[in-house]
Amino acid sequence: MDSISNSKTGTDRTVVIKIGTDVITDSNGLPNVQVFRQLVEQIMALKRRIKNIVLVTSGAVAFGRARYGRVKTDTETVADKQLFASAGQFELMMMY
Repeated sequence: MDSISNSKTGTDRTVVIKIGTDVITDSNGLPNVQVFRQLVEQIMALKRRIKNIVLVTSGAVAFGRARYGRVKTDTETVADKQLFASAGQFELMMMY
């Protein structure tokens, strides 16, 4: 953040933000909505100062898992994760 505030306008920079699944999920692998909202508020505040923000996020599997009422297990197959990801991608984008 310091390098951004030291820029003349701050609008000529591109900031890339990467949010990993572990940041926005709880210990059961389900979305932590409170943390998610706090992150979005911080990104919105940054967006007021920085013109170009690129958001890279994980979490589609976790959001899909929540949609199906499941918790993370060691027995999830690749097919399970693909199903959760396809369902969760929409949910994740709607949260943003």
